[in-house]
Amino acid sequence: MTEKLVSIIVPAFNAEKYIGKTLASVRSQSYQYWEVIVTDDCSTDGTARIVSEFMQSTSQNVQLLQHARNCGVSVARNTAMKTAQGEYIAFLDADDIWMLEHLASLCSVLNSGKADLAYGEGCVFRETPSGDFELLPIDTIEVTNPPRDLFRRNFINPSGAAITRRFMEKVGDFDETFKVAQDWDYWIRAAALGFQIAGTGKQTYYYRKYAGSLSAAPAREAKYGGRVLEKHRHCGILPEREIVAKARGSYFAGGKLYWRNDAAAARRMFYKSWTLNKIHVLPLLCSFGAAGLSLIRPKRSKECMTY
Repeated sequence: MTEKLVSIIVPAFNAEKYIGKTLASVRSQSYQYWEVIVTDDCSTDGTARIVSEFMQSTSQNVQLLQHARNCGVSVARNTAMKTAQGEYIAFLDADDIWMLEHLASLCSVLNSGKADLAYGEGCVFRETPSGDFELLPIDTIEVTNPPRDLFRRNFINPSGAAITRRFMEKVGDFDETFKVAQDWDYWIRAAALGFQIAGTGKQTYYYRKYAGSLSAAPAREAKYGGRVLEKHRHCGILPEREIVAKARGSYFAGGKLYWRNDAAAARRMFYKSWTLNKIHVLPLLCSFGAAGLSLIRPKRSKECMTY
């Protein structure tokens, strides 16, 4: 079978510490018919320089697109996707690392025709001061019905996923209003349109966890998780009442997580949870409590754009 070009989409913001290893993992892939498109989302460090050096050191097509202002990961991915030439599109965050057979295993699933979204399993790690990888435990779920299981947990990490061009053209852009969980929204949108999802069954990438990463902000994850669930309450994959109940629970969890550092945000999350089912008064009572707390205790933390 003729190999198909894979466009590798890499959003990057102040990624000079990691992106060299990330791109090196692309270079070492057993599947070599690829192009790389990096969107530098207005970095202030040496990210662009490292990407430029990579461009000079490989014969494959590498593009560096640069934003004049920081727009966020959704916009960065969308910018790169608009220039992609491949039949397949693979996603890779600028601080993650692929194992040697990652692209080959994803392409095998897509080539089979049984799915337009393929995903691999990942290993969560953090880098020690000596430069070694320390593997971390990860919660997993058994996936038996991918569309429905997406409402239990987002089990598809962007760095582990690849899609067909048909998928990209039909589903469209990532939702740029989401700062977190934009990938979860993207997969659900695809599932609602009837696209098939299939896993490789193999661990083929390393997913970096560190204090400044987006995944290390559970309160924000809960907030945007609620937004994703509420957005898709009418998608038809699950009964609306089940999705609304999950959204309500996510907002309530966000309120509890925000309580200590941002009482005003906690109030909004509790109130949002209550509006989805006004029979349950606990979220409303918690909202009143958080409102009072916000008057006597200033906000301790501030959300900022990160990757």
